[in-house]
Amino acid sequence: MAGLSETTIKEVLENLGLTGKEAEVYIFLAKRGPQKGVVLAKQLKKHKAQIYRILKRLQTKGLVESTLEATPRFTAVPFEKVLDQFIKIKQEEAAFIEKTKKDWLNHWKKISKPRIQQSMEKFVVIEGSKRIYSKIAEMIENTTIKLSAISTVKDLVRAEQFGVFDFAYNHPLKTEVKFRFLTEINNQNLKAIKLLKTKLRTELNFKGRNPDLGLSLFPRMVVRDEEEILFFISTRTDSPTKEREVCLSTNCKSLVQAFSKVFEDLWRNSTNIEKKIEEIETGIKAPKTFIINDAGTAKNRYSEIVNSANEEILMMTSSDGLIGLYKNLDSLKDLAEKDVSIKVLAPIVNKNLEATQHLSKFCEIRHIPVSYVQTTLVDGEHLFQFKTPPFSQEASESSIFESTFYSNDSKYVERTRIMFNDLWKRSQSPSKITLDSITSRKSRTQISIPKETDYSIYFKLFGWTKDPKSKALQEKDIIGKIVNAKKYPLFIHQRILVCLI
Repeated sequence: MAGLSETTIKEVLENLGLTGKEAEVYIFLAKRGPQKGVVLAKQLKKHKAQIYRILKRLQTKGLVESTLEATPRFTAVPFEKVLDQFIKIKQEEAAFIEKTKKDWLNHWKKISKPRIQQSMEKFVVIEGSKRIYSKIAEMIENTTIKLSAISTVKDLVRAEQFGVFDFAYNHPLKTEVKFRFLTEINNQNLKAIKLLKTKLRTELNFKGRNPDLGLSLFPRMVVRDEEEILFFISTRTDSPTKEREVCLSTNCKSLVQAFSKVFEDLWRNSTNIEKKIEEIETGIKAPKTFIINDAGTAKNRYSEIVNSANEEILMMTSSDGLIGLYKNLDSLKDLAEKDVSIKVLAPIVNKNLEATQHLSKFCEIRHIPVSYVQTTLVDGEHLFQFKTPPFSQEASESSIFESTFYSNDSKYVERTRIMFNDLWKRSQSPSKITLDSITSRKSRTQISIPKETDYSIYFKLFGWTKDPKSKALQEKDIIGKIVNAKKYPLFIHQRILVCLI
C-alpha cells in the first residue's frame, strides 16, 4: 500500500462496499499489523463493543483474519488479495446477469406497460463520476450531428481516463459528427492539454477553442444535437472525498436551445486551441475584434478592463452618458488616485452642467456639439463601442451592453485614438462654453464658425448641400441639423467611423 495514499485506499474500499468505519479499521490493521480488539478500541478511540462488531463484519467479508489465541489478534488480509476477491465477485455477478438477461427481459415484457410514443420532457439527477462519464459516453453514441461541451482541462483529462473518447473513435459516423469543446487554457494546465492533444486521434472531427471572455459565468455542460443537455451542478474540490460530482440531465427543448445559443456565441468569440497555446508559449497575443452579444458578459469585461487601466482612459459619450458617469464617481476617483489620465468628450448642456463640474475634479472634460459613436479606449490597447452610453441611467443594463463592439487590434485601436485626440484638440473646455448659445431657443447670438474641417464632415456624411463658408451660421443651427438627421444603426456608425479614420 506504499504506492497509494491512505485517502485513496479508503475511497477504493468505500467504493467496494465498506463503510467509513470498516475502512478505517482495515487500514489501521494494514499499517500496524496484528492487534487485539482492546488495543484497537483504545488506539482508534472507539467503544470496545463497536470495534468487535466491525471486526466481525470484516471477517465475514474476508478482509480480516484472527488468530486462535485465548485473546485473539486480528490482522488485515493483503490489499492485493482484497482486490482480487472483489474482482472475482463482480465477474461472477456479471456472468450471472448475462446468463439470466434473456429470462429477465422476457419477464419484464410481460409486466411492463408500453412506452408513450410522444417525447416527454424529463429531468434526471446523476451522481458520481462513473455514472456521469457513462452518461456522456451514451450521449456520444447517440450523437448524429454534433456534440458540444464546455469543460475544464481537468475534466477532459478525466474523460480520457474513463475511456469516454473511445466511444467517439468507435462511432459509425465519427468522420461526419462534429465534436467541439470549449476550455480555458493557462500556464498551469498547458502541459496537460498538450498531452491530451497527442492522445486524440486525427480521424475524428474534433475541434477545441479557448473563449476570449473566459468561462467563469458559464456552467460546465455537454449538449447533444440540440436535443439533450447535461449540466454539472457541483464544483469538484481537490479532495475527491469532500464532494461527489452531481449532474442534471434534461431534454427540455427550451433549455437545450437556450444553452446551445450560449455555446455558439462563445464559440464564435473564441481562439483556436493551437493559437492559444502559441500565445501562452510566446507571450504574444493575437488581435481580436468581435461583438459581445451577452449583456452580462460585456459588462463584466468592460468593468474588468476599465478598472485595470494603468495609463489612460479616453471616452466619447452623450450628454446623458456624462450624467451617468457622474453617478459612478467613486470608480473614477479610484482610477484618478492611481494617476490614470481620464479624458471625456461629450455635449455639455444645462442638465449635465453640475455633473460636469464635479467630474472635472477627477478627469478632463471637453465639449463636442454632437455625440459620436459611444466609445471607450483603455491604455491604447482596448476599444469598446456601444449603441447606448455605458453609464446611461435612462436605459436598462441589457440595452446598454447588448451587442457591445470590442477590439484589441492595435491598428484599429490606434486609428480611433488618433481620431479622439484630433477631436480633443479642436474641442472646448467647459469654462469656455456659453451654454445659452447651445441650448436656449430664444438666443440668436451669432457664433463664429470653427475651421471648415470641423463641420465639413457632417455636410458630407448627411448629404447637406450648403457650403458652411458661404455665409455665417450659428453653431446651434448645425447642432440642430445633426440632432434631427436620420439615425443609423450602430453597425452603420461603426462602418462610418472606420471610413473616417
